[in-house]
Amino acid sequence: MNGGKKLSQIWPKQDLRQTEAKRKDVRVLSFTSGKGGVGKTHIVVNLAYALQQLGARVMILDADLGLANVDVLLGLAPQFNLQHVLEGQKGLSDILVQGPAGMRILPASTGVCKAAQISEAQRFHLLDALDELHHDLDFLLVDTGAGISNNVIYFNLAAQDIVLIVTPEPTSLTDAYALIIMYPEIWTS
Repeated sequence: MNGGKKLSQIWPKQDLRQTEAKRKDVRVLSFTSGKGGVGKTHIVVNLAYALQQLGARVMILDADLGLANVDVLLGLAPQFNLQHVLEGQKGLSDILVQGPAGMRILPASTGVCKAAQISEAQRFHLLDALDELHHDLDFLLVDTGAGISNNVIYFNLAAQDIVLIVTPEPTSLTDAYALIIMYPEIWTS
C-alpha cells in the first residue's frame, strides 16, 4: 500500500489523464535480469496494474519469446501470440489481450524454440508493428527474458529506460554483473 502512495506522488492522476492534444510519447521501460527467477514478471505486472489504477494506459510486451509467462501469471489463455505476428499470420492488434484494470498484454509463446531466437528482420518488423499501437499508450513495459541473448539485448536497447532486477543471491548478482560488463552500450546510451 505504501508503494502505491509513493507511485501516485510520482505520477499523479491528473498528469496521466491529459487530453489527447497534450499527451506525450509512450514511455518504454524494459525489465531485465542476468538470471531467471528473480521476479521480473511479477514486478512488471504489478507496476502495470498500479499505473492503470492511476489512470495511465499501459501495455505489457512479453518479450521472453520462448518462455513467456505474463499471461500465465495473470490467468489468461490467449488464442494467439507474438509467434503468429512474426510468421505474418496476425497483426499485433489481433493478439492483444485485455488484462486486469484494463492493461493490455502482447503475449508471447511458451516452449516454442524458434520463437526464442528471432531474426533481425523479425525484430525490426515487431518494432514497426509496435509503433502502430504506441499512440494509444502512456507506458509500454517490456518483460525481457533473462540472460545475455540477442533478443534480451535488442529489447533493452529499444527501451528508453532499463530496470535491472537483481536479488541478493550470488548467481543473480554475478549474472547481472555479466550483463552490465558484456554490453556496456545498454547502460551508457
